[in-house]
Amino acid sequence: MNTYTVRLERLRDSLRRKRLEAFCLINVESSDRSNLYYLTGFSGSFGVLIVTKDRQIFLTDSRYITRAKEIVSGYHRHQRPPDLSDGLSLHHPRQGDRLRL
Repeated sequence: MNTYTVRLERLRDSLRRKRLEAFCLINVESSDRSNLYYLTGFSGSFGVLIVTKDRQIFLTDSRYITRAKEIVSGYHRHQRPPDLSDGLSLHHPRQGDRLRL
């Protein structure tokens, strides 16, 4: 089990304890990238991470898609859609789900 897998499982444990359905981390230009790097190893300037109890999704834009395929393993990887909310809908939340942003 690699470092990032261990961190992902600790995040999932925290989600269960707090009774949250998902965690979303949005990293954009000029934001602090350390959180995204800590969880995935990805250091690009744009990335979105969505973690649920049984799935992890990583979104990035076309500048980083090749790099993300090499670095971010174990995640469903997607190129960022033109409207970011389309990418966030990949989680298919149900009414009453709680998501911490």
